[in-house]
Amino acid sequence: MTGKLILLPNLLDDEQEHHAYLPATIGDIIASLQGVICETEKPARRFLGRFKKAQLPLQVLNEHTKKE
Repeated sequence: MTGKLILLPNLLDDEQEHHAYLPATIGDIIASLQGVICETEKPARRFLGRFKKAQLPLQVLNEHTKKE
């Protein structure tokens, strides 16, 4: 199985319009994703909701994640 790691920029302010700050191709990239690794779930869902993809599977990876 071959996969890709795509790093997505996020906005610090949820109120700002993403079109002004993120690359125009980010919507196409998010549409092609099969899942997301994130640090915290709530901001990740909010970010993906901007692109109508809030139902993507999320895997949380942070300092509390067990090493196994």
